[in-house]
Parts: sequence; C-alpha cells; structure tokens
Amino acid sequence: MSTRPAERVGLRSKGRLSLGYDADMAVFAQDESFVVDAKALNHKNPITPYQDKVLPGKVRKTLVGGQKIDYQTPTGRLLGRGQV
Repeated sequence: MSTRPAERVGLRSKGRLSLGYDADMAVFAQDESFVVDAKALNHKNPITPYQDKVLPGKVRKTLVGGQKIDYQTPTGRLLGRGQV
C-alpha cells in the first residue's frame, strides 16, 4: 500500500521496509475500534466527515525513519517530488 504511491510521486527513499529506505510504518490493532473526535486527530484539517463515528482498527504507534512519533515534538522534513 506504500510502494506504488511512493513511486508515483518520485519519493525514492519511501515505500518499502528494506535496507536504505526510511523505515516509516504504523503499528495497527485491527481488533480494536475508536470513536472519531476531530479535535484529537493529528492532522491539519479541523473537520472530518467521520466525527462521532465508531471506526474499526486503531493505530497504536507510528514510526518515521525508525523513530517513534510522540505527536508532541515536531519531526521530519518536507519532501518534494523526486527528493531522496
């Protein structure tokens, strides 16, 4: 689910769990669920069509470049098309 999108936009260090790639991944609990609260989501858009809906699955951890994201400390870098 990540290889083709990374290839499509030219992100050469993304899209695989392999030597030389960024090790971006999410730990997903498919047997859990959660109620959507737009205020608690970690994205820029302040609204969601899923507000107050129960959704299956829950992300337990997110790793970018092999480092755990705490959602408090800004990390990462903005990648443009074709950048490594």
